[in-house]
Amino acid sequence: MLSALHCLSWLLDGALSWLPFYYVAKLAFVGALWHPSSRLASAIYAKFFAPLVGQYEADIDRAVSEARLRAGDLASAHGKALQTQARELTGRATVVLKDLQQKAVERARAASAGKTK
Repeated sequence: MLSALHCLSWLLDGALSWLPFYYVAKLAFVGALWHPSSRLASAIYAKFFAPLVGQYEADIDRAVSEARLRAGDLASAHGKALQTQARELTGRATVVLKDLQQKAVERARAASAGKTK
């Protein structure tokens, strides 16, 4: 309900902001929507939005199911690509680390050979 109010806010503010205490009334209305004891949001939803949503419930459910399937396929495809890239990076990092280790060993040997002379 608050999202619907927010979407219409620009229109309502432009048309009704000249009324005295408009913003105070708007704040009180939002507070009543928010507060659980008023049950105003539930009543408005039951009267206005539930019938509208009920008409398109099958379409909404179908769209949500298709979105879940597409999201799963997309995640799977990107997951496989990320695994491949991670394997390649791991291989490259291993080569670089082995090279660094070999150079460190060579430097250590050179340093110890220089001390013994």
